[in-house]
Amino acid sequence: GKKAMKSSDRGYRRPQRRPMPRLKDGQGTLDWIGDVVKVVLIIVVIMFCVTMSHRAYEIGYSIFYEEAVDEKGSGRTVEVTVTDGMTAAQVGKLLQEDGLIKDAEVFSYQERFSSYHGKIYPGTYTLSTEMTPSEMIKKLAENAPAEDDAE
Repeated sequence: GKKAMKSSDRGYRRPQRRPMPRLKDGQGTLDWIGDVVKVVLIIVVIMFCVTMSHRAYEIGYSIFYEEAVDEKGSGRTVEVTVTDGMTAAQVGKLLQEDGLIKDAEVFSYQERFSSYHGKIYPGTYTLSTEMTPSEMIKKLAENAPAEDDAE
């Protein structure tokens, strides 16, 4: 009959098993919790980036595609008083509170990119909800002294 092969015959070597590392009590659970926390943090970061990208797009779109609050013929007029030292952001907040514009933050950017940047002049103005933000900025700057006059 046949003889049983020994491990030394024909260079055959039986693979050795590595002993399983001994886990401390609860270590497997901690690893699992750590993985879950990592996944949740990644999801939160992605959601934050998507939200901020969406907001940035909305602001950029609103700056260059201006809309009046009301359509022509359905607006109302509002008297607004701009005091000395008001910033464009403060004027924007005032206009938003009066319902003349939709977003004060966007208004400050629109003022920054307009040819009337820094020219909003103190005074009382009659504005309409039918006006675009650019038209309002132009109106708010119409009483500003010419640059030649400033000394």
